[in-house]
Amino acid sequence: MLLEFVDQRDVQRMGGLHARFPSSYIVCKLLRSVNARRVIDVTYGMGRFYRLCRDEIELLVASDPVKWEWVVAPDTFYQLTVWQLYDRVKRGDIVVPRVDALVCDPPRWNTSVSYNRRSPYNFVVGTPSHIIDYSVKLARVLNVKHLLLHYNRILKIGRPIHVVEFRWFARYLNTEGKNRSYYVLYDVE
Repeated sequence: MLLEFVDQRDVQRMGGLHARFPSSYIVCKLLRSVNARRVIDVTYGMGRFYRLCRDEIELLVASDPVKWEWVVAPDTFYQLTVWQLYDRVKRGDIVVPRVDALVCDPPRWNTSVSYNRRSPYNFVVGTPSHIIDYSVKLARVLNVKHLLLHYNRILKIGRPIHVVEFRWFARYLNTEGKNRSYYVLYDVE
């Protein structure tokens, strides 16, 4: 397993789009590392993860309970939660083309905080563990080899291949010591 530490400020110092989309740098790097060119994202939001590598992805399938104003448009969009998508795929109502990786970034789960500039972070349908569980189930139903999870810790949902501990910064009070998240690329076969 490869373990890497990345500071948001270092990514933003690269300038240009890296300054505005530092998480895209991490996601694109991890997808490139396994040559994932066909991706399904079950917590799509606005598609910010793909801003730096959209031209490298030949198929981008997205699912989210809300159709937000996109930064990056997917090729196919299902306005469904991950468990609704799982259910419809399992029943055969929806056929998802072959994909190389499934991406899951559950919304923040902190009812005492309002994310004023990013509405998708305030729209939570289910707990993060519920969203993650169904992401793993969907990955297995679709025979997807890799699952990329952005979360606050490393979980035992497969074999971690590459872990990026990401130190992020926000304009909120009291984030010091709580400003770490993990982008973990798992082998879920």
